[in-house]
Amino acid sequence: MMIPDYIRSSDADSFGRYTICSRFPKIVNDIIENNKGADVRHLTILDEGISGLKIKTLVPVDDNVALFNASIEPFLNQGIFDVPFFTAELFFYQLLAEQLNYRVNGLDYFSTLKNRSLSDAIELISGRLAPFPMDWGAITPEHVVQSLHFALWGNLADLSLFTLAKQSPKGSFSPERILIDDSIAFIEFFRSYRGTVHVFLDNAGYELVSDLYLIAVLLLANPYCKIKAHVKPIPMFVSDTTINDWQLTLAAISDRKEMPPHNWRFVLESALTERRISLTTDPFWSSAYHFSDHWLNVLNVDPGELIICKGDLNYRRFFEDRAWPADTPTEAAVTTTTAPILFLRTLKSEIMTGLQPTTVQGLHITEPDWLIAGKYGIIQFSMR
Repeated sequence: MMIPDYIRSSDADSFGRYTICSRFPKIVNDIIENNKGADVRHLTILDEGISGLKIKTLVPVDDNVALFNASIEPFLNQGIFDVPFFTAELFFYQLLAEQLNYRVNGLDYFSTLKNRSLSDAIELISGRLAPFPMDWGAITPEHVVQSLHFALWGNLADLSLFTLAKQSPKGSFSPERILIDDSIAFIEFFRSYRGTVHVFLDNAGYELVSDLYLIAVLLLANPYCKIKAHVKPIPMFVSDTTINDWQLTLAAISDRKEMPPHNWRFVLESALTERRISLTTDPFWSSAYHFSDHWLNVLNVDPGELIICKGDLNYRRFFEDRAWPADTPTEAAVTTTTAPILFLRTLKSEIMTGLQPTTVQGLHITEPDWLIAGKYGIIQFSMR
């Protein structure tokens, strides 16, 4: 099988070019606007001109930066439009961390947006859970399916692309918008699973709250599993979950004493006390490396352990962010061989695998921007 090239931003009409030329400047300006009292004088990305950036090693060199520098070594001194788009994006967010002195002050320059999203999320979650009464004494496959769908559409709330206010709750769960739904296959596998479930988290705020709800359901559905949540080591992609976001979100849920959050709040608190839930991070997550069996081993994912992979960025890592035809079989393109993986993702980037050719053809005709518009989702289970 021919291996396609990496997705790039060299094409003037590409999503990558739009991201670098339009979204990156907006992200920088939002940081300046939302951090009035902070020291942003060293944030010179816009002064230098984003389109003129060249890939370079960064400082100060801690473990995180050292691994990132190693990951970009093949692309040093190349222009930002000349390298793989994935590399360009990771370089941008690492450059923000360098210029805003994150390694020293530890201040999350996206926190204003994330905290606002969290506050809104708790309110919205309460309303959205109301139609889904839970019998905590007997979790059924239907409960698991509901929680998978809930976590899938939580991925819509990506602050680098959207705001919660723009999301319409009507139709979000419509089955025709789920291009692949392997919920039943996953449930059949999970029913007899014994061991750790690695959850590769994506966004904070609304999505993280919905992910924690999914975690609570999985813990109740399978008393023989444990959860290990993986988060980012630095602020990235505006809303990606960090250790601090995880802690703030759990605290916010604990503060909500009313129903329906009360029930699953209790489940989470009990699981944390019993050490059925753990949290980890690693420099890998902010590097430009893609997944391989080696990197899963570095992340302490043992062969055969289940991965739940949230969001676009993590999906892109599993397929090296290459321009795979969307009807490429998933097992033929995925870069790892040792782990069963459940992908929960709202499509917001130019990569997809595992669709039927007729589905791809129809989408290209009726909705040319279907890959990036955030209108479609997948619950895609790979046993590879």
